Amino acid sequence: MWTRAALSIVSGARQPSKTPLLRVSLRPTTSPAVLGPYQCGRTFIIGPNPRVRVPDDEKYLSFDEKQADLNWSLCDDGIAPEGDAYRNAPLKKLVSFAVGTLDKAKALNVNRKAFAQPTVYSTVDGALPGAKLLTANQFEKIMKKTQDYFDHASNIFVSDGALGSYGPQEIGMRAIADTSCVGLYYNNVLVKLPMRDPLQFRRPIIVYSGLKFKIFQPEAVGLQPTPFIALDPSSGHIIAAGPLPTPLVRSVVTSLAGMKLPNPTETFMLKAHTFVTPSNTTALLFGASLSALPPSVFKHLYAAHNTFWSAAGISRVFAGFTVESATFPSVKGGLVEHFEGPSLKTTYVTSEVPCKIANVIDAPASIVFFVTDTTGTVPPIAKITSAQASQLAGQVVALPSQAEAFAAKIKSASIPAYIVNSHGQTKLALETNVAIASLAKDAAPIANWGAVSPLAAKSLAASI
Repeated sequence: MWTRAALSIVSGARQPSKTPLLRVSLRPTTSPAVLGPYQCGRTFIIGPNPRVRVPDDEKYLSFDEKQADLNWSLCDDGIAPEGDAYRNAPLKKLVSFAVGTLDKAKALNVNRKAFAQPTVYSTVDGALPGAKLLTANQFEKIMKKTQDYFDHASNIFVSDGALGSYGPQEIGMRAIADTSCVGLYYNNVLVKLPMRDPLQFRRPIIVYSGLKFKIFQPEAVGLQPTPFIALDPSSGHIIAAGPLPTPLVRSVVTSLAGMKLPNPTETFMLKAHTFVTPSNTTALLFGASLSALPPSVFKHLYAAHNTFWSAAGISRVFAGFTVESATFPSVKGGLVEHFEGPSLKTTYVTSEVPCKIANVIDAPASIVFFVTDTTGTVPPIAKITSAQASQLAGQVVALPSQAEAFAAKIKSASIPAYIVNSHGQTKLALETNVAIASLAKDAAPIANWGAVSPLAAKSLAASI
């Protein structure tokens, strides 16, 4: 009989216990270069469970090379699964495990109910706005409980992909989930990569997402008795426990992606949506709420929530987007989450971006700042100079350290820039002119920038 400490001896993923062990490796001797559309791994690390037995002869083991490699890669993540593990499973497989229903568009609809407001934690002070501080030792204890939970999960859904659609900016990411609907979310938002050997997949970011995960006596490890998300930038690990609002999870992932960006001096990470106009020009939209935009313009959406801008051009951070709306049309393979919390009741619709013309596209031909002002100070539409636009740079970069350099880039690039007061008229402006970049082509120069600038900065800082 094996104990879980065998994992420590074979893969080095855990510290060994004092239990005497037989040093035996079940790992295959060769690995495929490219794998199929998705993988399923069967149990092969055996814990102290009398109903599980390891045959004396390896040839009787009920897994093949691909399945074993997936499980061994989970061992590297500190998880010795007793159940099945599925990697990048297709919609049909994910739906078969889901507690939810398919709508007419064949998007999965699920209900989420949170019993308390979520708490955000980080091991680095200032890494996340409003986060409570955890020590490295506290995070390690929480991580061990998380890994133990996934050890015993009936099924594990693994999503391997990337943040960043352009190779030099690509950040490998793995999401490990206990429910298929969470797996479907990550299958929509992560940039898809060739299905290489999971043992060779580099993943600077790992998200452990346990929708059903709860810690007994959380106060003992420094947690409040609420759903939580915890970040440890040094290891690149995120623990998401319980039902959490989708934008919260995305914001933590985005923050960690900024810390793991391979070339931060050469690539700007922006809080911007990118649209490709019918004339094939690129437009950056800062401060625009996707929920406020009409569905008719989404066919032009190239990148949502965040955008990379480098010398090569514009590229996506996420392959998908999430709209907070109960009426936004779903699409096949998408996810519709009906979320209810103590002070929040809403619907999140997630799907892949429709405009996938290339992994990297041309630099922007126009920049549009959407601000919300009810005082009448900000005009409906106005043109601003590059120097004025540069003053807002600090509010639209995802990495504060890039604010000064991005301000200089905007100022030197001389890209036409506009400001739009989105209060009450965003839909009208975009519905009547889906070209987006030309919505303000005849706009007059702004006359009261001194009064508009602080209002615009405040509005952009508050935008997601």
